[in-house]
Amino acid sequence: MGRFSVASALCAASIPCVAVAMAGEVSIPEETVRGRIIDVTCYGPCAPGTNPRPFEGTADVVVTQRKTEQQIARVHVKGSRYSLIVPPGRYRIVAVPFPEQDSLCWEGYERRLHVVSGESERRRLKVENVCVQ
Repeated sequence: MGRFSVASALCAASIPCVAVAMAGEVSIPEETVRGRIIDVTCYGPCAPGTNPRPFEGTADVVVTQRKTEQQIARVHVKGSRYSLIVPPGRYRIVAVPFPEQDSLCWEGYERRLHVVSGESERRRLKVENVCVQ
């Protein structure tokens, strides 16, 4: 009977700990930034109002703090969709096309980003091949 009461006490003591750990995991906010990288290069004869198309290459999506320019996050992306988690704050976000090639022709356009605790943000990032005329 002594063993049963010790085992019962251990089980009873561990239940609140598990509930606290589970509750802690559920309540942690995920500040997700996601979106698409769009190629705005004007190939061939361009017409006003032509829709940009999804970027088909590889890119790094880079997030830096606005004031200090310290890099907060960097993710390598194949194709046009990206997703990353950053802490709340004010940032700049940019897509760096073909980072493995150090291409002088491709440029990414920087955008501002304000991440609020527990909220998700969407940003469309633009890239362009400036060597195409």
